[in-house]
Amino acid sequence: MKSFGMLASSALFSLFLLLFNVQSFYNKYTEENTYYWINGVLAVIFLISFIIHIKDIIKPVVLV
Repeated sequence: MKSFGMLASSALFSLFLLLFNVQSFYNKYTEENTYYWINGVLAVIFLISFIIHIKDIIKPVVLV
């Protein structure tokens, strides 16, 4: 089991990467760049990672 600090930092890093990829997706989409979908896929992957980390953080809090 990961420590709380590791889970929190991992969740924050996933959130940062999610926001970065969403912004990059929007910029590339509006500039009609061909490979905008790559950032969309990465954003979805980081969103799933963020949700998993948040569930791992909330789970011990609920049990206490």
